[in-house]
Amino acid sequence: MEFPRTLKVSGTDSPFFLIKETGVNTVISGPDYLLLNVLAEKLNFNYTLHLPRDNGRYGIPNEHGNWTGVTGMVARGEVDMAVIYMIMTEQRAEVVDFIVPHSVMDKTFATDIPGSMSKYDEFISPFKPEIWLTVFFLFVIPKLFQEMAFLTKGIPNILSELWNNAESSRKSRNSLTHRILEGSFMIAKSFLKYFYASKLLSFLTIQRKQKGIRNMEDLATAIENGQYRCYVPQGGIDLEFFLTSDKERYRSLGKTISLNKWFFEGNHFKHKALGRNVAITGARLSLTVLFGKHPFSTVFLSDDSFGIWNVAIMVKKDFCCKSRLNEMVFRVISAGLYQKFVSDEMFRSQLRLFEKFSPEETVRPLMLHDLWGVFLALSILLLLSVALFLFELYYHNRNNRKLRTTARD
Repeated sequence: MEFPRTLKVSGTDSPFFLIKETGVNTVISGPDYLLLNVLAEKLNFNYTLHLPRDNGRYGIPNEHGNWTGVTGMVARGEVDMAVIYMIMTEQRAEVVDFIVPHSVMDKTFATDIPGSMSKYDEFISPFKPEIWLTVFFLFVIPKLFQEMAFLTKGIPNILSELWNNAESSRKSRNSLTHRILEGSFMIAKSFLKYFYASKLLSFLTIQRKQKGIRNMEDLATAIENGQYRCYVPQGGIDLEFFLTSDKERYRSLGKTISLNKWFFEGNHFKHKALGRNVAITGARLSLTVLFGKHPFSTVFLSDDSFGIWNVAIMVKKDFCCKSRLNEMVFRVISAGLYQKFVSDEMFRSQLRLFEKFSPEETVRPLMLHDLWGVFLALSILLLLSVALFLFELYYHNRNNRKLRTTARD
C-alpha cells in the first residue's frame, strides 16, 4: 500500500519538541521535530501539526476513562500519529499502536544544587566521624589518664601539664618502655597534624556543597516530613506510576502529590531555579537538555531512577503503513541519527550554560577570610595558654612565699 501523502501529526511542548510562539509565527525545534522531518523526507509525505486542546499534554485517562492530550487525539483518530518523546505503556497500547522503539526513557528527579557548607563545618570535614572517635580514644583519653596521677599536685599544675603535654613522673619517663611509647605517640601525633592540615587547606580551597536529596528514598522521607515538595509533569504517567507502585513509599508519595496538586506544564522550569526545597520528576535526557550536564548543570540530577521505559512513535489503530514506518525508524536508529539529534540539542544547551559558568564557583584561590576561623581559634588558644602560664606563675610564687614564711617561723 502506498504511503499517505499527507498526515496529521500531534505533539506538545517539551524539551524534545520545543514550540515557541514569536508573535508572527510558531517556531518548532528539538530532536523529535528533526526526526519527524527525516521521516517526512524519506517517506515522501507532508504533515500538518495539531496540538492538544486540553492540558493533558502526553495523555492520561480522565475520571470518565477518556484519554486526554496527545494520546487522546491519536486514539480518537483526530491525528494519524504523534512523534514525541513519550513512553510505551500497556494502558496506552490498548487504544493506540506503537512503532518500533527508537529510544529509552529513564525517569528520575532534579532539585536545586545544595547550598555551600559552612566554613566552620570544614574544620571537622577532613576526617570522618569514626576517625575523630579513633583520635579521641587513642590520643586524648590516654593523655587524660596519664595526667590523673597528678591530682595531688593541684589543679593549676594539671591544667598546665595537660596543655603542654607534660611527661609523667621523672622515674617512669626515664624508662625504655616509656620512651618507646612516648616516641611513637609523638610520631603519630605529628603525622596526624600533617594530614589534617593538608586536607583542611584542600577543603577550604574547594567550595563544598551540602549533601541534599540524593535518591528516591531521601526524597520520599523529606516529603513525608514536610521538608520538600515534588512536582510531576502534567499529563504524564509519573503520578499514576507512584499511585500504583508496589512500594509503600512510592504510593505515599503519589497520594501527597495528588492531594496537593503538585503539577507543572511543559518547559515551565526552563532557565530558572526550581526553588528551595522543590523537586521535579522527569526523563533524565529531558532534564539534562533543560538544565545541562554535570559539572555545568544548574540543578542536581539524581543518579537514582524510579522507572525505565521504551520510547516509540504513536499511531492510530487503523494506520495503513506501520511496516514502512517501522522500516524507516530502524534505518534512523541504525544510522545513529536520533542519537545525534539528542546529542546536538544537549550540546547547545550545555554551551548556553557554559557561557554563564564561572570557575570561581568551584575552585578558587585561598583567601584570608577563608582562614579567619583558624586564626580566631589560634588566638583564643594562645590567650588561654598565656592565662594558664600567668596563673601557674602566680601559684608557684605564692607557694614559695608560704615556704619562706614557714622557714622563718
